[in-house]
Amino acid sequence: MRKLYLITFASEKQRGSISDRHKELLDLLKTQYEVNLVNIRNVDQIPKDELKLIFITSRYIEQQIVNHYESLPHPLLLLTDGYNNSLAAVMEIKAWANSQSIKAKLLYSEDESIINRIDTIYKVHSALCRLRGRKIGVVGTPCPWLISSSVNYLLAQRRWGIEYVDLPVEEVLAEYANVTDDEVGEMAAEIAGNARTCIEATPDDLLNDMRAYKALRRLVDKHRLDALTINNNKFIEEAGTSTCVALSRLNDDGIPACGESDLQSIFTALAMKELTGEIPFMGNVSAIDTRANAIVLSYCSVGTKFVDGNYSIRSHYESGESVAVEGYMPDGNKVTMVKCGGESLDEYFAASGITIAHEHKERCCRTQIKVGLDTPVSYFTDSPVGNHHLLVRGDYEELVNAFFESASCKMINESWQRLGL
Repeated sequence: MRKLYLITFASEKQRGSISDRHKELLDLLKTQYEVNLVNIRNVDQIPKDELKLIFITSRYIEQQIVNHYESLPHPLLLLTDGYNNSLAAVMEIKAWANSQSIKAKLLYSEDESIINRIDTIYKVHSALCRLRGRKIGVVGTPCPWLISSSVNYLLAQRRWGIEYVDLPVEEVLAEYANVTDDEVGEMAAEIAGNARTCIEATPDDLLNDMRAYKALRRLVDKHRLDALTINNNKFIEEAGTSTCVALSRLNDDGIPACGESDLQSIFTALAMKELTGEIPFMGNVSAIDTRANAIVLSYCSVGTKFVDGNYSIRSHYESGESVAVEGYMPDGNKVTMVKCGGESLDEYFAASGITIAHEHKERCCRTQIKVGLDTPVSYFTDSPVGNHHLLVRGDYEELVNAFFESASCKMINESWQRLGL
């Protein structure tokens, strides 16, 4: 069971035990968590990555919060059930925190909705902890057209605790040259056999792309990478292989992977995996339908699991060479569109939506997914966080917002209210 640590503040004037006086709230929390009450004197004994709330059980403890401020976890997550005038105490503490520009959140509810709020905080906290120390492999330099997608490695590490690892394309090419067709023949046959159809691409094309997968997978294992992005255009120039199926296979393995050495998108993909457990689809914004308030994302690679195994093998759209994955997602699926950007990864867009049926276009990359959004598509014309955006299966907008807000990121979304609609 998940653990929850409550750093407990109680007045000496309070009668009876905390467990008895606050039994209703504590019993509710115990349905979802192993609850541990901890005195402020023992706060340093709580394991580092466990979630810690500040449990205010009465009045007359306000000055204690000020006195112990440096020892408390930040932001201040102030939990109260209102008994013994504890809500009044939390209001005073919150006002003090606001006056000192200290981040503090008041957690109070008279019903079971408090569990949902704490669950969101727990998921965000856990994802942030898991992100620390994660390594993102960057194979080759970012494609030159990504003029607004750069990342300052040092600032990103300070904010998120992640590490970008630059790797030369030549290292992958050397591994690629050592992979034999026999090593990947069975996987290639499986991918072809499970596809709806194979068009344009030859069996040799598919074998070569699977050799690229094997080479990239060796790099992941060798450098202990948690995610990977590659300048696939450079690779196709050097090896004649697109890596589209290779990236698809890595995503199916649970390793976030995308093309063009897009530093912002691969971080977004890794963050969404840690937050939701889902591996996203990265695509170009290929069309904006203002009447339907919808956009189309397209790309030549998608994890086959993302589309529930419903795909075809095609040629790479822009080069006309090698292979690509054309995935099909039915209409009516709840999804979340998201992108984290800025040089220090400090701004983001997030919107829930639903997939919409649409006509496939041959003038776009192979996988094409149309999404009707719950926020105005004017964001894409007025203030987009780059071209590439990512799609996560499921409605996670509230959770994604909480995640990025906890890292003090700026939301870029337009809103219906702001537009007067």
